[in-house]
Amino acid sequence: MKTSLCVLLSLGMLLGFGACSEQNRPMSREALNQKGMELVEQMDSLAESKAYTQSMTNSDELTSLIEKIGKEDFSKPEKVTRIVLPDKAFDAYFSQISGETLSDEIRVVMEKKMLPSVISTINASDGTSMIAVSATLAVDGIFNAGGQQENQLWIYQFPGNYSVVVSFYFQKDGLAEGNAQLVKKETISALEGGIVQWLGDYLQIEELTAEEIPVS
Repeated sequence: MKTSLCVLLSLGMLLGFGACSEQNRPMSREALNQKGMELVEQMDSLAESKAYTQSMTNSDELTSLIEKIGKEDFSKPEKVTRIVLPDKAFDAYFSQISGETLSDEIRVVMEKKMLPSVISTINASDGTSMIAVSATLAVDGIFNAGGQQENQLWIYQFPGNYSVVVSFYFQKDGLAEGNAQLVKKETISALEGGIVQWLGDYLQIEELTAEEIPVS
């Protein structure tokens, strides 16, 4: 009886260790893609909701634009691109801006704000209405990423007039923060040298890694 109990306890410990190991494993590319699409779906639901739009703005122009966006098809992207931003590159970028060594607290705040602000900068070329609409429909989410990774931008290009850019910020505690914002597809396409080169020039980061994700 005691022998059987010891075997069961040992098996339970092994299974528990395996579960913990699985939880501490960084999320796969496929799992991150799924999280990105979940944020896209949430954004699409907001655009389709008249109640949400009416509660967020009384502007006829914005209401009409959001209504048109709500009729777009965001169910399946035509193309998905993942851009990985190396952590060490942020140090050089921040020091060039401020000329000082940043504390960990300020660095974290700046990193969190910087990724979504990149999308706002892209939208600025299309005027204040696009900035306002994108901000109104933007969605955020926090989830367990299983482990820390380098921060990333995912670009989802859909059949209609708009794309969605999802940024993932990975915290040291294993949690990740996702942010999804709308951009005009033609604006992304018109960026000189392409989005990767533009992003590298904008952030003054040379070591960007980009790859196209298969769309199933």
